[in-house]
Amino acid sequence: MKKIVIIIFFLVGILSYTLQCQTFERFSKGTLYTGGSVSFKSEQFEDINSIRSYHHYFNTLDSEISVGYFLLNKFSLGAKLNYYFESQIFDNRSNPDKNLTRDLLFGPVIKYYSKYNLFAFTSFAYGISKYGYDDSLVEWRTTLWNAGIGYSLMLNKTVAVEPQIIYRVIEKKDQAFIEGTEIFKGFIFSMGFQIYFHNPDN
Repeated sequence: MKKIVIIIFFLVGILSYTLQCQTFERFSKGTLYTGGSVSFKSEQFEDINSIRSYHHYFNTLDSEISVGYFLLNKFSLGAKLNYYFESQIFDNRSNPDKNLTRDLLFGPVIKYYSKYNLFAFTSFAYGISKYGYDDSLVEWRTTLWNAGIGYSLMLNKTVAVEPQIIYRVIEKKDQAFIEGTEIFKGFIFSMGFQIYFHNPDN
């Protein structure tokens, strides 16, 4: 039994040392990284009753591309581009309605990595959102704030999968017709990936 305990402690020590070395190499000063995430959703809502029936179709694409640079060990500064597209079709009359939403946002992101590949981050993005009918889209000024935590799960020396829990605030301001603001808040779970280009001089 004593030998088994010694072996377990030995293996845990090797694993901890390996994780710390890998963490330092990937998150050291001079490392460049890029990556992102993408999700697609297609849904159909159907309401059938004795008076009338209609269908509501949703198609949604949510994507993010980022690039960053480690200015210091475990601390990086970067930029990201968010693109969001949603198509809604309301088939409840002889001529179906189709609404579109397009968001294109750009801004900085800051990350800090701790031991064992855990990281915290915050980001801000600003851009234009367009919403409305296909032939008459209205522009909104949109800001996006993100803050969250994640884990960098290494697949090999350069590629990592990064699950994240994010608190997101989106603020959209309509300046076309009347002044008004829409605010969306909430937690989301995201699965992204990153490619790390380690500086061989470190």
